[in-house]
Amino acid sequence: MASSSLSEDNASTAPTFPLPSINVPDVARAFQPRKEWIVHERIYAVQAYATQSKRAGNVLPETVQTKEWLQRIDGLLKLHEYDFDISPRMKEEAAIATYLKFMFDDERFHFPQDIQDRARVLYEEYEACNWTAAIDDNEEDHSDAGSSLPTVLDGNDDSSASTTKKPLAQHATVKLPPKSDPIWGQGGIMHGIAPKFGKIRTFILDRRYFKEKRRANVFGHNGLEPGAWFPNQIVALFHGGHGSRISGIHGKSGLGAYSVVVSGSYKDVDKDNGDTIIYSGPNSQTNTDTRQIPQGSAQILTHSLPSKSSPGHPVRVFRSSSSHEMSPAVGIRYDGLYQRAS
Repeated sequence: MASSSLSEDNASTAPTFPLPSINVPDVARAFQPRKEWIVHERIYAVQAYATQSKRAGNVLPETVQTKEWLQRIDGLLKLHEYDFDISPRMKEEAAIATYLKFMFDDERFHFPQDIQDRARVLYEEYEACNWTAAIDDNEEDHSDAGSSLPTVLDGNDDSSASTTKKPLAQHATVKLPPKSDPIWGQGGIMHGIAPKFGKIRTFILDRRYFKEKRRANVFGHNGLEPGAWFPNQIVALFHGGHGSRISGIHGKSGLGAYSVVVSGSYKDVDKDNGDTIIYSGPNSQTNTDTRQIPQGSAQILTHSLPSKSSPGHPVRVFRSSSSHEMSPAVGIRYDGLYQRAS
């Protein structure tokens, strides 16, 4: 089983009217390349500026070099502000908490006031949510390999240990829909989402509504009514239905799945009989033969009341648009709680 057939990358419904826009670095969403980009900007901008401001004992005067550093820092903060989902793993591997505090909470370093203020807001926001957006950060990159870039962060210039500095990232444009818009505004079907135009057109979470987003890493209905419909998977994510933008399974090792999205990707091995579903597990995400289900990855879900003998927690089941007669014509629909039978 894989993701909804109406992907978040299908942005054909993105608004075409003039909107306020924000330019953000167009960085791949997969965990590893995103982490490597962040580490690179940290080394060649945050640490570089911190080191020189420490030596100067003050905010640095404007030069060609300091302008580049501040441009990179601005891009890094904009990625956090408009196109970023924090996770404990990213916090640790990219040293995010450390470099944010460098900017506003370390008397050795002297960053411009606006940089300090933005870094403080981000740090406090991440602290408030315990450094997790409850969104899968492995869905596009299952590699556990560490970054080839250095991870030392002590305010000293370690550029001699790092790789060659890369050019500034290309930019994507995030359009901010008006709050009164009937589709994208309060109460609209796309509320909480913003279109992003870069190498590809896609949808991202609208950071203005971060506090409204419901966490998806809980069992049960999580505030949803069976029959609730969403235009695509990222909208279901915003409402706490399914905690992944792309993957068809959202769960936690040792606890099991919180939710699954039944799609037509593995129609030769997935069986959807309405009240009973046989679906393919996580290994099918990398299986190239959709006619074969990896051994041990099959699960059976039944739409029945849980009992003392029922294994595990009930799972939220969504059906996405596909050729199956029980699927919605478009979008993704919540079809209630199913119990794991095996």
